[in-house]
Amino acid sequence: MNPILLKVLLLAAGHFFIDFYIEILPPVMPALVEKIGMSMGMTGLLFTCVSITSAWSQPFFGFLGDRFKSKYILPLSLLWISVLMGAVGLINSYAVLLIVTCLAGIGSAVYHPLGSVAAASCSDRYKGLIMSIYVNIGTVGMMLSPLLAVWVKDFAGLEGLLLLAIPGVVVAALIAFLMGSDSTGQTAGTSNNYDKKNYDKEMMQADKERKESDRVGRIQGIKWLLWLVIVMGFRIWAVRSFTVFIPIYYTQLGESEFFAAKVLSVYLLSQGIGGVLGGISADKIGRNKTIIYSCAASIGALIGFFYTSGFVSVIFLWAAAACMNSAFPVAVVLAQEVNPDNQNFASGMMMGFTFGIGGVGALVTGTITDFLGGNLGLALMTNIIALLLSLGLSLFLPGDEAKVRRGLINI
Repeated sequence: MNPILLKVLLLAAGHFFIDFYIEILPPVMPALVEKIGMSMGMTGLLFTCVSITSAWSQPFFGFLGDRFKSKYILPLSLLWISVLMGAVGLINSYAVLLIVTCLAGIGSAVYHPLGSVAAASCSDRYKGLIMSIYVNIGTVGMMLSPLLAVWVKDFAGLEGLLLLAIPGVVVAALIAFLMGSDSTGQTAGTSNNYDKKNYDKEMMQADKERKESDRVGRIQGIKWLLWLVIVMGFRIWAVRSFTVFIPIYYTQLGESEFFAAKVLSVYLLSQGIGGVLGGISADKIGRNKTIIYSCAASIGALIGFFYTSGFVSVIFLWAAAACMNSAFPVAVVLAQEVNPDNQNFASGMMMGFTFGIGGVGALVTGTITDFLGGNLGLALMTNIIALLLSLGLSLFLPGDEAKVRRGLINI
């Protein structure tokens, strides 16, 4: 097999299992809640803490990865999360569960920034295709996680989740072997991913592009970046709240855990489909309009979810997932546009802090559920408020990227 293709496939397989393991918890939460005796507030706190370690810390670990170069960071991070998330079914204490899952989140925080750089460095010519493969295989991992986790739990009990660690350990070993035998000397997440010739060429091209394009002032760009983080943070707030509580919501309605897992799997898949459709929409009608219209559509879809029943209600939920997530890739690009000299920082802020805010949403939703005497459905409805806040703030987003880059639009 072509060595470049092999490296891409192994890195993508690692991404598959990273996203697979990070989504194991939601589908097995009904069983864990019963086993350990957690309230909805405790459940929300668990996911908030996991979000902090897996999302907010991504820029920090990306920074460390640039400075402390090692070929084995990626396989170690995958091995780390595989073993820890596989062990959650063995835990009988909430405190231990909180510690273990938070530590597991570090594996995700390390792999995401460094893995994307390692994948992109495999080929300059096919970088777009490579990143598409890398990202979408991760989405498939998220989608399959609920189904496989519930299937294994039903087959072997919660303790059987440890079996799910095996493929992750195997892939980690293969990546370690690949990195150790890589004759090019490329390492994940380091500046050695390019030889000097390519580096000089890219630097000259970057310098040319900076001179040819209008640039927003650094302070102005940071203002818009923070604005976008808040706008998208409220949307991911709702996205993550439903991700966490969908299994519990449907089991409370009398549905089986496997049915809830199927709903969650398609919900996660719908997010990926929404991201693709959002990109197409942004090219047609503009980034800011896509952000605004999709947010309004997500509010309408959630209202449909709460005020219908049966399979129609589920369809509305999946549509809401697509609408809520459709603007996220668009917002990342917009953040890069208003920060042309700090695009990596802008991407890290959007992908790290935005999902960190989303994790807080799970805590708030769980706490509200406890306050309402366990009425999870009513608590989930409060996420519409978060979307309304996002919609209101998005109305002030820049509509003319060229003016933004020239710093002519102020907050």
